[in-house]
Amino acid sequence: MNPRVVDSICHANSYNAGIEGGYLFEFKVTFDAYLQNHPAPEFLILNVDLTSFEKGYFFNYNQYYPYINNVVIRNALSANGYYNFFYKLFPFLIITEYDNLTRGNAIKGLRGKDQGQMPNGDFLYKGYKTNGYSFITTSDTITVNKKLDITKSGLSYLQSIINTCKERKIKLVLTYAPEYNFGLRKHTTNAADILNTITQI
Repeated sequence: MNPRVVDSICHANSYNAGIEGGYLFEFKVTFDAYLQNHPAPEFLILNVDLTSFEKGYFFNYNQYYPYINNVVIRNALSANGYYNFFYKLFPFLIITEYDNLTRGNAIKGLRGKDQGQMPNGDFLYKGYKTNGYSFITTSDTITVNKKLDITKSGLSYLQSIINTCKERKIKLVLTYAPEYNFGLRKHTTNAADILNTITQI
């Protein structure tokens, strides 16, 4: 969701808080953490897709360590086994949690080295980063058929977001993003059940 498009059409001030590999668990954590420090937004636009209801976990937990002063982030990390007491006292120890790529980029940044230019035509804008302009050329990008879970915890995270929006008078819009050639839908054996669940909600 490109905020430049949303803002230009709706005359709004929007921000893309999307999370790589995020399930409803991470969306709820991010939303609750945001509300700790900011006024409630007028709208929350939440993309729900076939993978959203699977059991939640942090896809990349160490990206949250810079924000452990936020009680929501701190508690969510601890509840998932990522203890952070010492990192709060000694922030420099966070680097021990980094994988080699993140650690290397951090060192490059400290040395003032360029970590790579954006490709021509790509841009960053209010939380949104373009994903390149190379087009998908194969007719079918997913080859494995699988069943995706609709977990009770996934449903409860979404219900919690809905409840928070009602309490804070935030207008909630659920979307289902365009999907290239319906690739995920065609190869998810219970896609109809998940789509029906989303429609009922």
